[in-house]
Amino acid sequence: RDAPVVFLINGLGGTVDTWLPLLKHFSGRFRFISFDYRGMFKSGTPPYKDFSMNAHARDAQVVLDHFEVKSAIFMGWSMGVQLVLELLRTIPETAQALVLLNGTFAKPLDRAFPKLKRVALVGMDVLALYAPVLKAYARPLTFSRLPVKVAKLAGFVSSNLDERLFLSLAHEFIHLDFVNFRDIFVALAEHDAEEVLETIKQPCLIVAGERDLFTPIETSREMTRRIPNCELLEVRDASHYALVEYPELICLRIEKFLDERLPKPAR
Repeated sequence: RDAPVVFLINGLGGTVDTWLPLLKHFSGRFRFISFDYRGMFKSGTPPYKDFSMNAHARDAQVVLDHFEVKSAIFMGWSMGVQLVLELLRTIPETAQALVLLNGTFAKPLDRAFPKLKRVALVGMDVLALYAPVLKAYARPLTFSRLPVKVAKLAGFVSSNLDERLFLSLAHEFIHLDFVNFRDIFVALAEHDAEEVLETIKQPCLIVAGERDLFTPIETSREMTRRIPNCELLEVRDASHYALVEYPELICLRIEKFLDERLPKPAR
């Protein structure tokens, strides 16, 4: 309980299991805290159905308050990057350092798929409407390597992907409430924290995948230029799921960053 705290902030549709390579690498060094977004996995649907980024940020603050955390290293993946930036609006003093993986700072669809934004939003409506039928067909695929093989051949994920972990994450994902998923996705698509970038005072490490379709590499490069005191790790051949594709490389780079940028604990 006395170890430095790492606050893990998940991607949309991901649980703390996404961070398993990092949890294993830093076992015994940090105290890890995470939570499921409202309406996702083990967190219930709020009666007032507020899925705004402000609401998620309030939830994150409640979690930190519950564990009496005054200072933590913020690590976010995908949607978690935007939530980290949102938290820096309200509790910047809590963040010791930032590690941002495969994420953006503003309106992700506008930056990744500007011409397909409407198609993506309609696709979310279809997913929410026909979720029971789609789940019935998709569930058996989460026990098969075939979809992963197809994704590798198509170039959506790296050939180095940890298939076992990825299928485990997919099996969890298929049980989601996709109405809530759609509503969070729509709110996320309009979130903008661009003005936060130049105000960041904490040391920051950005991890980007060279073949990330959801967060283009240029977005990560722009964030690195605009955030003071920021470093960038570009992982060749990595997709949006870089941490489960190249875990050793990324964990070692994060370790180096933390060793160099954080004050050494008193002996």
